[in-house]
Amino acid sequence: LIETMEARGITAYRLAKDLHITDGTVRNWKRGDNRPDAGHDLELANYLGVSPGWLMYGEGEGPGASNSTPIRVVATLEQIKRRGVSEATETEGYITLPDLPLEALALKVHDEAMSPTLRTGDYIVFVETTELRNGDMAVLADEYGALHVRRFRKLHGKNLLAAENKDYPVVKVGESFEIVGKALKVWRELGV
Repeated sequence: LIETMEARGITAYRLAKDLHITDGTVRNWKRGDNRPDAGHDLELANYLGVSPGWLMYGEGEGPGASNSTPIRVVATLEQIKRRGVSEATETEGYITLPDLPLEALALKVHDEAMSPTLRTGDYIVFVETTELRNGDMAVLADEYGALHVRRFRKLHGKNLLAAENKDYPVVKVGESFEIVGKALKVWRELGV
């Protein structure tokens, strides 16, 4: 932590202020009196632009890494509660990707509704919003809180959610799905 803060020119006061914690907490971390909890580990790694592994074990992307693009650790959600992303109930895991907004979240695709664009196992990185333009890829919650992806379409004044796979029906917004976010990026692991 000390090495990373020094490399980035960040004071304990600034770190505390930006992360909304006390500067005493940061001093305790620097002295080794205690460690950041899991929630602060991710937030701290994102803020400092290093991998969580670097902060916890000194392994992975550190402050002197040649990659100048800041990396972000993104929570991968499987389900939400009360149709609000900020009240996520089921986190499936985390992915680390470069150049994402701090508020970004992700979901793992579990169906073929958006095939061939998306495949089962792909990750969609998204931000929470209900403001979409025609053609945007929308992140949706069904009545049970499970997350899905569909293409937003505005047709004759109606807001529709269309799958790219014709085996899935087109539905109106509000019928059985509610828009919770807008997709920013797709990430796919390549099998080598």
